[in-house]
Amino acid sequence: MTSSSTCTTPFIIIGDSHGKCFDSTIITSRYTVKTYSISGLQWLSKYDSALSLFSLIQTDTFVSLLSSTSNILFLVGTNSVRSLPAVEVIQQIDQFFLFLYSHYYHLLQGNIILTTCLPCLKISSRYSTIPLLHQNIDHYNHLLFSLSFKHRFSILDLRLSSDWLGNDGLHINFTFRSHFANIILHYIDNLNLNPNVSTNVSKRSRESISRRNKIRNLKLKEIAKQFNLSREISSAWSYKNVKDFLKHNNIRFGRLSILLNPQLHLHFNNASDMLYADRILKINVFDSDNFIHWIHHNG
Repeated sequence: MTSSSTCTTPFIIIGDSHGKCFDSTIITSRYTVKTYSISGLQWLSKYDSALSLFSLIQTDTFVSLLSSTSNILFLVGTNSVRSLPAVEVIQQIDQFFLFLYSHYYHLLQGNIILTTCLPCLKISSRYSTIPLLHQNIDHYNHLLFSLSFKHRFSILDLRLSSDWLGNDGLHINFTFRSHFANIILHYIDNLNLNPNVSTNVSKRSRESISRRNKIRNLKLKEIAKQFNLSREISSAWSYKNVKDFLKHNNIRFGRLSILLNPQLHLHFNNASDMLYADRILKINVFDSDNFIHWIHHNG
């Protein structure tokens, strides 16, 4: 799939050790793929910034890298999902994209792709059995699809058999590495790739920079507005009742309002809190019958 070309669209793959299945540079007639693979890479690591993608994108190396293209595939997730609950990892990705788009505005018009978490048989201290680990992986993949609508990235669903894994239950078996790489390269080959987007602002006027920042801030506000839920609510529920009920169910929210409809509007700070609340709060959860039940047991 490699050929020589002097003018092709740049594409970047940022991955954990699964990225080692690719050559570091692949050139075709349409694009040039450069792969950056870091073993042990996670979306966010509190213990090692060198293995934290959130920290790395703030370094000079990655600032230059991310400014050079609007086409990026993130092959990250396994190390995070082995260590943390899916909801917490999704919250990390949510914050990652809020930061990414606020600092690399050109990526809002780019091809940003995340892969689903690959199968894994290597248990961890948190997920000490394979069924528990698989349940967390499945939950993560489900939530990832929901988050993709919020941040407008694409999902490459890698539904691979665990037979593709090596003896360690974590990495792709050497026999399948080329096949694995070709699946992703074939996906890239079928994309409508954006040409290189220049992010050089050194020659921009102050007015131009101000306009760009204003547009960026409006865009981020629009993204934040998407973290909302609404439920019909009986007039029996007071603000205090609602807040106590939400606290009892460990639902974290930014603010709430009750309209005359009557409708309860909940505003969240991130997608994971919203998705959790959406699972807990059934459509009729704030009707009069549930109010009586709540007061009877908690009044």
